Amino acid sequence: MSNITVHSASLEELVVEHGNRWTRRTHVSVDLDSPVLKQLTASFHACGTIGVSILAPMLDKVWWRCSYAKPIYGLGLWGLSEVGFNTDAGRDACVQLPSVHVLSLHISPVQDSVSFPNAELSFEAEIDKHMVTNFSVLDLHLSTKGHVFGAFVLHLLGMHRIRTALRNLKIVLLRSEVKDACPVNCLCDEPKNWRTETITLADLENMEIEGVGGEDHEFDFLEVIFRCAPMLKTVTVRLSDGVTPSVDWCTKVNNIFMAYPSVECNADLVSRAKAVC
Repeated sequence: MSNITVHSASLEELVVEHGNRWTRRTHVSVDLDSPVLKQLTASFHACGTIGVSILAPMLDKVWWRCSYAKPIYGLGLWGLSEVGFNTDAGRDACVQLPSVHVLSLHISPVQDSVSFPNAELSFEAEIDKHMVTNFSVLDLHLSTKGHVFGAFVLHLLGMHRIRTALRNLKIVLLRSEVKDACPVNCLCDEPKNWRTETITLADLENMEIEGVGGEDHEFDFLEVIFRCAPMLKTVTVRLSDGVTPSVDWCTKVNNIFMAYPSVECNADLVSRAKAVC
């Protein structure tokens, strides 16, 4: 199934399974117009472009996944491998928390020979089409392979629909067991002025970064977020598995945290190392 069209005035729940194998077709189309639809579950595997048109004003519960056979959208050396959108009903067992919608992105470096046509516009448009309803949480899974990620992530956070909606940010840094080295003069650290960049994250309240390795550019990124998010309430930093924090690492983290006393800050080292800052 490569073209999905559903127009219904009475449909309240829809489940769409595109299958587990990559389609040979280069285009998948989803056209949904259901004014009373409340629940949507959909998964797709694509080798090319995806057209999405969804009109469902009462949509409340969503589980949406789109996986790409290879990155065809990206920025610089970063390629998009999966987009997800789901409803999180809250995890507090004692209190009924309001549901929130989560946008999840899986991104990894691509080979140097890969180039993305009309990169900035097509990358933003591709992510935008999967935002099937409003959201407030971004769950970013980033395979770093030794690269500096600050410039790219700030560009991503600066996209209009993300910047204006974001209240909670979770970044998971995925590292290989073998330590990767970033090549000399790599484009991942461009533009160089990202460390002094200012973007407006006016509604960001909570941030969690998991998998940090104690590198200088990670501290630089953390400082930019603190500076650009005036409503920030909590920040949690979790070390990567097997990383033991040095005294210098602890000092840098504490200095950043102490510069923002109004923010509740935590460095989670317990399950990953036996040092205490």
